[in-house]
Amino acid sequence: MFIADKITAISGVTSVGMDEPAYRRLTFDLTLAAARSMGAMNPNLVFCYVSGAGTDSSARGRTMWARVKGETENALLALRRVLSGEIYLSKRMANKMLQQFVGAPATAQEIVTLSTRPGVMQSFFMASLPQNPQAIAILFPGSGGLIRLRQEKDQIKFGQNNFLVRSRGDFVKRGMVAAILDAPSDYQTGWGMGDVFRLGEDHFTDVSAVIADLGKRFPGLPLFLIGTSRGTISAAALGARFGSGLAGVVLTSTMFRAAGARSNEPGPGLSRFDFATIKVPVLFVHHVSDQCGVTPYGDATRLTDKYPLISVFGGRAPESGPCDPFSAHGYFGKESETVEQIVNWMLKKPFVKEVR
Repeated sequence: MFIADKITAISGVTSVGMDEPAYRRLTFDLTLAAARSMGAMNPNLVFCYVSGAGTDSSARGRTMWARVKGETENALLALRRVLSGEIYLSKRMANKMLQQFVGAPATAQEIVTLSTRPGVMQSFFMASLPQNPQAIAILFPGSGGLIRLRQEKDQIKFGQNNFLVRSRGDFVKRGMVAAILDAPSDYQTGWGMGDVFRLGEDHFTDVSAVIADLGKRFPGLPLFLIGTSRGTISAAALGARFGSGLAGVVLTSTMFRAAGARSNEPGPGLSRFDFATIKVPVLFVHHVSDQCGVTPYGDATRLTDKYPLISVFGGRAPESGPCDPFSAHGYFGKESETVEQIVNWMLKKPFVKEVR
């Protein structure tokens, strides 16, 4: 942010899910490069770096983000011997400063854990809030929905490969409050939630608690269920049960067909599901080159007389199996463009039916 001869550096990223080299590039390298280049252009520069409480000025601690920020502070202070201007560090009231400069609260990402059934806990991951939240999107990953949310050494960790999980930032920057569901505590072993559980009463109970919690946090915002691959079983079945309490349901790479008994993850999928039982708006999204045997594109096209369909073309060459996330099944290389049209539909804006 430029004010005459002054710069306030408030840019940065969360350390959630990042390794140290990647976090260092965006926190240390970028900040120092900005200070050096701007200082070279303006020797009277005043540079204020908004750091954070808990930063490790010794730069030798065990917490990665605090250590890197501490190194950044120390390196900036060392620049005082080079620049004629001044360098200031601000650790206090960072959230309030962010509110002043970007007009929105700096809400940290967090794990929310709820008691839902006797002896059972349901966790979900809350991504950082958008500046101007427009709607809530509960995201149901594929496979068994097991992303293993956890906290290690003050860092939130979870599986990042799934299409919806790795695209959460695209939802946030388009105004969505993104909540990513993990498997409940009684399904944290094996491959996670099976199809029968996703279609059943206990899953409905767990997600009811999540929806109630989000409703209290964000009163008045429309709420959507979005599933991908096997996560579409949850989104569809719950969409039918919650009814008018939802604003809509989005089904991406829908599991139209059953996975046989010899499959590593057997189950009926949505092969016997009646989509007419969902009484709120439904959007289908599918890649035309999806080669996964239980999610054929042709099955989606047969529903276009009743429901809108966004067809996705192209992307990157697959780097995983046909039913895995780094392929057409997971919109590999077309994530941002696909999410853009999904959000347009959610917000009742014009959307394109072919993403190319």
